[in-house]
Amino acid sequence: MPQKSNKRLQAAKVKKETYDEIMTHYDATGDALIDREEAKSLIKALLKEEPDETEVDFMMKIGHDHDTITRQELPMALARMRAIRSERDYLHSMFAKFDVDENGALEAGQLKNLLTEIGEGSPPTDEDITKILNQADQNSSGAIEFTELYGAITVWYLNPADPNKRLSVGELLAEKGAEDKEDSKKDECEVKPQKSRYACVIS
Repeated sequence: MPQKSNKRLQAAKVKKETYDEIMTHYDATGDALIDREEAKSLIKALLKEEPDETEVDFMMKIGHDHDTITRQELPMALARMRAIRSERDYLHSMFAKFDVDENGALEAGQLKNLLTEIGEGSPPTDEDITKILNQADQNSSGAIEFTELYGAITVWYLNPADPNKRLSVGELLAEKGAEDKEDSKKDECEVKPQKSRYACVIS
């Protein structure tokens, strides 16, 4: 029994040191807070690509003022980062699944099939698809590219006429991603040195 207690204490110590190291590395201004720009760097290290503003908003809501994240709030912020990654992975897998001709864009029918699966069998109407394309097809190509997919889902999912849609889009996609990755959950965030910088890897 004492051996188990020692292991728990050691694990807790390593986790605390890891959080401290993350905070120190990404707090570029040295004010003991992670601001929005610093959070972008932290999320980018995880996603290996630039986060969009909605993803940054999702993480920053952990902060009591929504503008900064304290050391005490960091573990919850990192949990949100895991949700962001699950969301990204889920969107990539769904896009690939319905982009059957592999041309990098979802035509109206493909988009309708994707939204039907996300909506658990509740399909958007043709009028919904027209509205989505009008609002989310930023380059007027007549189809939805991957970078436009989150916006397309937002236009459809945040339909005030549907009282059943109570989750935010971020929560919906994070939940879907978590369902697909239940066997890969871990609670740690490891900070691994890469040359002269650190990358935050959350598994």
